[in-house]
Amino acid sequence: MKAKLHYVFSFTLFLIFFSAQGQNSYWSMAPANITSKNESLEKLNKGHFSILNLDLEMFKQELGSAPLRGQFSGRSNTIVSFPDQNGEMERYRVVEAPVLSEELSMRHPEIKTYLGFGIDNPGARVRFSVTPKGVKTMTTFLDRTMVLGQPLDPEQTDTYILYDRKAKNEAKSFDCLTENIPNISIDRTVARDANDQLLRTFRMAISATGEYTNNVPGNDGTAATALAEVVATLNRTNEVFEVDMAITFSLVTGTEIIYTNANSDPYTSSLNSQLQTTLTSEVGEANYDIGHLFSFGANNGNAGCIGCVCEDGSKGSGWSRHSFVDNDGGPYMSDFFDIDYVPHEIGHQMGANHTWSFSSEGTGVNYEPGSGTTIMGYAGITGADDVQDHSHANFHYASIDQILTNVNSAPNNCATTTAITNSPPVANAGSDYSIPQGTAFKLIGSATDANGSDVLSYAWEQIDDGVTTNGTFSPTKTTGALWRARPPSSSPIRYMPNLTRVSAGQLTESNPVETVDNTSWETVSTVGRNLNFALTVRDRSETGGVGQSPQSDFDTMTVAVDAASGPFIVTSQSTNETWLYGSSQTITWNVAGTDSGAINTSNVDVLLSVDGGMTFPYLLADDVPNSGTTNINVPNVGGNTSTARVIVEASDNIFYAMNSTDFSIQEPEFSMTFTEDTIDVCSPSDAVYLFVYNTFSGFSGTTTFTAEGLPAGASASFS
Repeated sequence: MKAKLHYVFSFTLFLIFFSAQGQNSYWSMAPANITSKNESLEKLNKGHFSILNLDLEMFKQELGSAPLRGQFSGRSNTIVSFPDQNGEMERYRVVEAPVLSEELSMRHPEIKTYLGFGIDNPGARVRFSVTPKGVKTMTTFLDRTMVLGQPLDPEQTDTYILYDRKAKNEAKSFDCLTENIPNISIDRTVARDANDQLLRTFRMAISATGEYTNNVPGNDGTAATALAEVVATLNRTNEVFEVDMAITFSLVTGTEIIYTNANSDPYTSSLNSQLQTTLTSEVGEANYDIGHLFSFGANNGNAGCIGCVCEDGSKGSGWSRHSFVDNDGGPYMSDFFDIDYVPHEIGHQMGANHTWSFSSEGTGVNYEPGSGTTIMGYAGITGADDVQDHSHANFHYASIDQILTNVNSAPNNCATTTAITNSPPVANAGSDYSIPQGTAFKLIGSATDANGSDVLSYAWEQIDDGVTTNGTFSPTKTTGALWRARPPSSSPIRYMPNLTRVSAGQLTESNPVETVDNTSWETVSTVGRNLNFALTVRDRSETGGVGQSPQSDFDTMTVAVDAASGPFIVTSQSTNETWLYGSSQTITWNVAGTDSGAINTSNVDVLLSVDGGMTFPYLLADDVPNSGTTNINVPNVGGNTSTARVIVEASDNIFYAMNSTDFSIQEPEFSMTFTEDTIDVCSPSDAVYLFVYNTFSGFSGTTTFTAEGLPAGASASFS
């Protein structure tokens, strides 16, 4: 079953070198004494952050030529460099992407927001704000962890910390108080046409409590400073919504509803209704589409509704609150609020329910095991049910589906739309399959894009609703999720479980716990059941060179686990044996009923890895019978290895098996590979055997060929 959402050289070389050097000159590594004197940095995990100095004025001058997004043709010539968490510089082509409305931008020229597209690393994107309080960045990559940047000292703008989300393992507490209501009125068929080459802009009203204004990092108690922080947060939020669903928020309110006195602001304990009343009276329902409150205190939030965007009387009732301190004495990391909290509550307002499944909400989208890992999950705050510490900076397929369905139907379709000239990708999750129980498999998707050169990312996610806790997670579970959501990657293929687990022989898992390498919360099923999956494809490109918003698309498929067959297992190469180039070797496996019945796989392929089972670049056998045994010739793998692995995979299906241990492959001095082992002839005819003779390891001697054991009256010659 399918569901789709369309949603001269020396002169030139000198110039390039000079340009790159110029772009990096505003960044420099901070002196060692700055790091050594800052005790809070001792609380961070080394190798996951770096400290740099920034010449802010020079940086601003570099940005002065940045064109306004969507208001120019061709490509931006403003190229700016940003460091990663290791201090390594990468270049980005930058456009100005305002968060402030046109009117607010004129009132606050000191606040700017930008979007950059990777040059050295295509597919990388940087979102950053430049305000009197400094620069805040959010850089996302394909196949690399997100990097965030902020002033090391919120009171200073010259020294910055660049970090990834493994820099700090903080015990967090967050309670989303939003009451989850199933979106029973949504017409699911509308979602198929939601990604229609339109950027949807919603007018955002944000108020702030007096406590927020006086406690947000870098505060001086003024509304202007608080506004700068509000913009920095909303800028990061926009990156998430734009990449996932071509939705952006334009801030239409300024300092007039940012309060500086906690004793006289209109907010006490009933924040949902008090915010709605404030926005209705101070802004006017006709002048905004969605409203939110930033507050200070215990870490929690409440959207006040599910999917009430554009609805007068309720659209301005969401709030997010944070203590803005690190509980362990380290530097406060602003992404806790900007990624884990605010997009979550705004996600509710836009139409998304929770996707975690550690308890039941009856919304039909509790798709992620345990705490979940995407924006609408509870990553890192559910104790034993935690899958990982922080949310990925992306929404689950289900959340995208819910939000886009909601905003394409009245009364929630009040956005201003802008045409996107770039074509959306078209996702293809492939066919439905039946696989044997207890067996590893891989989800194989694909995508096309009319623009040809666009950089795409792929995310496979399970979409089976049900309660899945640490205590109920097991390979015999017949409902709910068995597979954690992972961040989008450059590959349309996802190995189930991840290859680290497969190479260790850990196909099943019960009662999982959070692990540092994020390999847990994945198990194959050892019972018959259906597993439903969605493939979401995101366009991360520069979108025609004008900095427009990207598009995304998704497709679904089903994997039926057959209890009557399996496990499919490789039985050979179970010890650390040694192969020689050119030698003939035997691969064996347990067919386990996969050659008939529901699976009915007639042929298999055999592949070789030389890196412990992480990649399989060598095809040893193609489309051979699924009989349980085949002979292969060992190829030249470019050197000796002690970490070889083989997999046997179905030629017409998605299941496979890997042998159980590493083994060795070595170069012999020579090898002989025969095209045929036996030839039937009658005397006096000749039997001609063809073989390939190779030498290795610098062998330069003379080789003499002889044949022994010939039949009576027969002779052999070599040519």
